[in-house]
Amino acid sequence: MAAPAAPPRSRNAPRGRQRARARAQPRVADACRALSEDAGRAPEDGRTVGRSAPLAAEPRSRSRCRRGAGPARHRGRVGRGGGARTAGIGADRGGRGGKMAAPQRGRTSLLSSVPLQIQFCLSGLYFPFYFLASLLMMVFYKKHFFIYPPNYLAMDLTLLCVLGLLEVLRLHLGSKGNLVEEELLLGGSLALTVLNTFLSVYFLLWATYVLRADVFLNTVLLALYNLEGILQMVTIAAFLS
Repeated sequence: MAAPAAPPRSRNAPRGRQRARARAQPRVADACRALSEDAGRAPEDGRTVGRSAPLAAEPRSRSRCRRGAGPARHRGRVGRGGGARTAGIGADRGGRGGKMAAPQRGRTSLLSSVPLQIQFCLSGLYFPFYFLASLLMMVFYKKHFFIYPPNYLAMDLTLLCVLGLLEVLRLHLGSKGNLVEEELLLGGSLALTVLNTFLSVYFLLWATYVLRADVFLNTVLLALYNLEGILQMVTIAAFLS
């Protein structure tokens, strides 16, 4: 006997399946809500909360819920992470912009004079040579080849030593006052510069014996003093302004 022929498939079968799936989706969603609510409840009196009978197929429903909720959670995480990152980038840019746009307060320009400091260094290098040369000429040359009147040699030596002490103090006050921008210290150095200028003029014009070497040494020293005096006055005016 011939086998019975299979009934022909209707064209509306796929549509019926789609409708059935569409009807089943709300049920799965309801089951997921019930599971989440049941899991979120706290047990009372140490007893577990009973579950309803339709939720007996719990693993299957949970798997469906996880499948359905996975992409949404992933999207939510991506959205939150992306928002946080964009917010962080915006805050970073805003902070940088704020720092760049904020005016710099409390920063003042340096008023110390570099040429004056260089001039102090030159004087500190030249004066020891000047002092030793003048002392040696007085003691070993002028004393032996020239006749000094009474007490004139002692006076010249005393003035030379005073010039040396004042020069050390003048350079110290001037260098420190210029570096710390203190007009009082620099003013004291300027006063000592004027006093040492008069002493240098004495050794150039009014000393007991003036040699050509004395003229050369005191001329260079006076040039340094004049240049330092001008720079000191300019720097003091800058400090006071």
